[in-house]
Amino acid sequence: MELVIDGKDEKYMKIENEYTDETLGDIRLVDDFLPPPEELVFKEDNIKVTLGLSKRSVEFFKQEAIIRNIRK
Repeated sequence: MELVIDGKDEKYMKIENEYTDETLGDIRLVDDFLPPPEELVFKEDNIKVTLGLSKRSVEFFKQEAIIRNIRK
């Protein structure tokens, strides 16, 4: 297998699991303590917006971000 990162090829090994018929020992079930997924995060409706700005406006906002130390 080959993984490409930033245009460079990096080789890595795929680790294979070996399964046996051994006993697992003492197993104990744990009650599920997490709330269901729909209760974990409030879902918000999204609105897609397309915005066209002049090059001058974009440069203005970039300069303001630099002045106010806002990172990309």
